[in-house]
Amino acid sequence: MSRAATAGDVLALNDADGDGRYDRQRTFAEGLPGVHGLAVRGDTLWLASSSHVWRTPAGERAQPETLTDRMPDGGQHPNRTVRIAPDGAVVVSIGSSCNDCAEQNQLLRAVMARIVSTAGPSAKASARSMP
Repeated sequence: MSRAATAGDVLALNDADGDGRYDRQRTFAEGLPGVHGLAVRGDTLWLASSSHVWRTPAGERAQPETLTDRMPDGGQHPNRTVRIAPDGAVVVSIGSSCNDCAEQNQLLRAVMARIVSTAGPSAKASARSMP
């Protein structure tokens, strides 16, 4: 998967001959601005942007389901990574809004887990980003 030059498109890149370069590309999803994080488990693909987490069938083009659109503003660290924990929890990293400040929002400098509805994320673990 890759982000496309067109804002909001996610591309599927296929390396059919195994030479390490893609031979074919197709638009996998449209209308998902700022996708940065991708995770696959089984037949499901999760995508994360600074404000959203989506879920969609892997391998097929389908309208992604919005799991949340209430991620906190990332400030200087807006990119999100998404992973699926062994127990199936959707885990998203959230950076701090600055490099060395006292965060007021508990959702920043944190790891979010179990994002399963549009109710929004909750902090499961947090840490200072600077010693």
